[in-house]
Order: sequence, then structure tokens, then C-alpha cells
Amino acid sequence: MRIAVISDIHSNLEAAEAVFKDIIDEQNVDRVVCLGDTIGYGADPEACLDLVIENCDHVLGGNHEYGVLDEDFWFEIFKHPANKAVRWTAQRLNSLQGGRYTEFLARLDPHHQDREDVLYVHASPRDPVTEYFSKGDVEKFLKEYARKEKGEEKQGVKKKQTQESEEETAEDKLDINFGLFEKLCFSGHNHIPGILIKPNNPYRHLIIIGASEPITLDKPYNAVLPKDLRQGIYELRDDEKIIVNVGAVGQPRNGDPRASYFIYDVETIRCVRVSYDYETAARKILDAGLPKFLATRLKKGE
Repeated sequence: MRIAVISDIHSNLEAAEAVFKDIIDEQNVDRVVCLGDTIGYGADPEACLDLVIENCDHVLGGNHEYGVLDEDFWFEIFKHPANKAVRWTAQRLNSLQGGRYTEFLARLDPHHQDREDVLYVHASPRDPVTEYFSKGDVEKFLKEYARKEKGEEKQGVKKKQTQESEEETAEDKLDINFGLFEKLCFSGHNHIPGILIKPNNPYRHLIIIGASEPITLDKPYNAVLPKDLRQGIYELRDDEKIIVNVGAVGQPRNGDPRASYFIYDVETIRCVRVSYDYETAARKILDAGLPKFLATRLKKGE
């Protein structure tokens, strides 16, 4: 079974068409799963929804789908310019006769369990709609971990919190999220492709093949970027749990303007990058009267 996992198309038709062409013509997949945020930011929500409906076996809802369906969600979650883009998308989809797109969006869930050991979410296992979960959480954990190994008192930056509770640490956040699935979890939302790894044996030292040199995974939680792996491939093992952020098709934010998605074939996961005509996608955003920032960021992948 070969599965293509995509996310965060964000109404970018040029990126979506390029990715689906690569999936269909080059990858010989059995299924396609979309992790949500098909809409928002870009100028072609209807055409992108049509592509997803036609080509995906399972589609999740993301925060942009919920934003289109629930006006209160705009004010709670989205800041400008995302707020303006969600409003524009909602007006566009709600103006169509028959409401078939909004009816489709209303049926979407933000998570999907595939067999016992694979979970698909838009954001995180704990909060599949809005929680950001990334390599940064592992990096924060590693700083905490280093202090603990030196015998120093665990410290954390204080959040806005209730009087009864203290801000959760990065380790708490990782423990909770990794505890909510059996083996493998695919997520999107933060637009940055990455692989978070928890060995079942926290004392295991694993050396994996890197793009230029071997990479050692020797902490209770580890993070690897696809660009640091040879051909973007990570070999899955029985003695670990993995959270894979598949990046974004339509709004990549890791300094690489190419669309990002993953191929999962049970034994490996592989990051695929696809070039597309971002100049046309950016021009459409400007022509639609959407914020300029949403167009200029496409060229920079940020």
C-alpha cells in the first residue's frame, strides 16, 4: 500500500495541479489522503476543492474550513491577513448556488484513524484543528533535557494561565501528543515538513543515513528534517513512534517555495518536493484583492 499524504493546499491551484500531476503520473499510489486547509489564503478555493474531491480517498477539515463555516472562529483564531482571506473565501463559497462546497466542508472531520496504528490529523493528536506541533517543540524539549541531565531545576517560560496550573513543558506537550496514537501520525498545519521521533526504548542510540553524514538519534524525543535525509527518505522501525508533518502544498514556509507532501509505503516515509508556477498563483492573489503578503511569501517559501 502506497499512500500520498498532502495538506494545506490553501486555494493555490497551480501548486495543487502540480502535486496531483506528480502523484498520479509518477508515484503509483493506491490512495491519497488530504489533511485539510484545502482553502484559505489563495484565489482558487472552488477549483482546489474540486481537485481534492475528485482525487482524494479521505479529506480532513482544518482550521480554515472551520473558519469558513463558523464566523465566530474568525475572531477567535485568525489574525489579519488570514482573517481577511477566510472572510473572502467564505463569501466566495457561500455565494455559489446550491452550497455544495460548504455542505462538503461541513461533513469533514479534523482527524481520521486508519487501521489501529496510523492516525491522520490536521494539526496535532491532542488538538487536531489548531495546535501547532513542530521540530521547535523537540528543540525546546532538548534544552529542558540538557538542564535536567546537568542536575539543574526544570524551568519553563510562564504562560497566561490559571492560578492553579503551571505552564506545561515541552516534554509534557510531547508526552501527551505521542500518547494519543499507536505507531504513526501524519499532520499538517504548520507548513514545515519534519519528522518527530520517540524511541520506545529511550536509551536506544540509532544512527540513520543522512544526506551528507550519519545522524544519531539518542534522546527520548528527536527531530529530523527531510532535507537532512538522503533523498528525503526515513525508514520506519517497530521500536519507535513517529509524527510526520507533511509540510504544505500551497503555502510552504521552510525557505523552499516548492510544494511539499509525503509518500508512505509502510516501510518508509519520503518527502517529495514539487516545483510549480508560484508567479501565477501570486498574481491571482493580488488580482483578487487579497493581502499582498499572501502573494509575496509564495516566492520565498515563508
